[in-house]
Amino acid sequence: MTRTVLFRVALPSTGMEHAAPMETASPSTPHDDYLQMLGELVREAREHAKISQERFAAQVGLGRAYVGHVERGAKNVTLGSLMAILEGLETAPESFFRKLHLKPRSAAEMVGASTPSRRRLPHLVVNETASYSEMFGAAVRYERQRLEYSQEDFANEVELTRTYVLSLEQGKQNPSFAVVMRILGGLQLEPSKFFRHVRLHPPAAQERVERAEKVAVPKGQRKSTMRAHAKPRRQVDGGDGPQG
Repeated sequence: MTRTVLFRVALPSTGMEHAAPMETASPSTPHDDYLQMLGELVREAREHAKISQERFAAQVGLGRAYVGHVERGAKNVTLGSLMAILEGLETAPESFFRKLHLKPRSAAEMVGASTPSRRRLPHLVVNETASYSEMFGAAVRYERQRLEYSQEDFANEVELTRTYVLSLEQGKQNPSFAVVMRILGGLQLEPSKFFRHVRLHPPAAQERVERAEKVAVPKGQRKSTMRAHAKPRRQVDGGDGPQG
């Protein structure tokens, strides 16, 4: 069972507020399953890269405890923090999500449902200098229009307010991962296909220099060097809008 509550969200550019639904989910909800799958993928990729949890947390500017919660599926990570993690893994979102799939729709959801037909639209040009929220919002708008959904109809489909969807498509929201998966479920689009529209920011030249320096530092000196180059901790869990 889930319980829907309302809370208020301030839009950053206008100061306007709107009510958006947030689900308080039980441990058996599909959203929690997605968090578990995400955590397993993050841990698997980090261990494959042979990076300790402590070192990885320092590299991406997140706390070690936070990374641990993500890997255990206990943290509903925001889009911004997720992209920071993928930057640290140096893994393109499209590739990272190939092992994470939408859960099959229930029998009740399949009643009256049909395979979606998608309009042919000009290819979406990804602006790699845009923020991740802006890339994500542009991708949601593009895929929604391909399905010929109005904003209002799509908001009803994914149980969000129209105002929230509008703000999301304008790149003004930092949605939680559970909301991201709810939106992809409404678009009936696998994560790996959707995230081809969201690209990692190219690493700065200074970051490439720092990586090269780390390789050249003698083993006994790496710990102090890592501390010198560690990114400041990012503000986490700052997402606007519904979390579940």
